[in-house]
Amino acid sequence: MQETLYLLSSSKNAQRLARSIAQLNAGGATARELLTDEPTQKPQRGNLKG
Repeated sequence: MQETLYLLSSSKNAQRLARSIAQLNAGGATARELLTDEPTQKPQRGNLKG
């Protein structure tokens, strides 16, 4: 939410965000896998360290 508010604070960024949302609503989005350098592991319950 904070990121969206930050983008809306500038008129140029607000225009870009509005165009992106319109593009998404019109079906112009492509699902993609996220890239990561870290191996993916499922967190295990009860193993919290702190």
